[in-house]
Amino acid sequence: MRVLPCILLLFFLSLFRIGFAISPFPLSGSYNTYSEGLNLQNRDSLHPQGKTGFFRQACLSFNILSALSSEFGFVLESGRMEKNLSLIIPFGFGFGDPLVESVKKHSEAGSGDYVADPVKKLLDLGLGFNGYFNEHLKNQPFVGLCFRAMQYKCSESWSYPSGVYEPSRYTVYDQTMLYRYTATINSGFSIPFHSRFRITLMAMLGMRYDAIPNRITDPKSGEEVPNFDKPFYPFFNAYYCLGFVF
Repeated sequence: MRVLPCILLLFFLSLFRIGFAISPFPLSGSYNTYSEGLNLQNRDSLHPQGKTGFFRQACLSFNILSALSSEFGFVLESGRMEKNLSLIIPFGFGFGDPLVESVKKHSEAGSGDYVADPVKKLLDLGLGFNGYFNEHLKNQPFVGLCFRAMQYKCSESWSYPSGVYEPSRYTVYDQTMLYRYTATINSGFSIPFHSRFRITLMAMLGMRYDAIPNRITDPKSGEEVPNFDKPFYPFFNAYYCLGFVF
């Protein structure tokens, strides 16, 4: 729990920097923002040469919002490649119970209720790209695609209705792994505020596929229970990243 106050402090400090970076008022003097030494007299515009020098560099970012899911989330971006495209590699791992993670359920009339609760993210790894389509804005909008694979340590249970076992409500518990695969469309902004730092706001919207290869065994029938009514679900992920440019 000591991690969360530090994350919140970074969040509010970065909010202050965003307000400073997108201020509509001109600078009273020169402002050395980019690695090529570009002096800006007005923050609403950006010379193409200065923009290119900054955004063609790689960037490693920490997703501040990932702490809400008890995990450390990062994004490695390659910098601009051909035709304003950049390669992105989101990755991360958990340090506790993901409190905002939804619980998966399956129910069969007269048979029982299945519940799978992810208790810790073990691995999150993805690959995608972002396309930047405006050459003249300092705060760069982008869209892209991303594919991710995640592995969770998962607690599962199978509960029987009254009359099947004694006592009237009988529950079986087990531990297993949940595998999640996502395909999303990305959209957001990259906001530089220093020659070595930038903030990235990004939303991912798409679909996810959940799978549990080793399911709990029904002690009554000796067979694996069905786990999900349907494996596909909508998926949304938000990124508020503080990045180091190198």
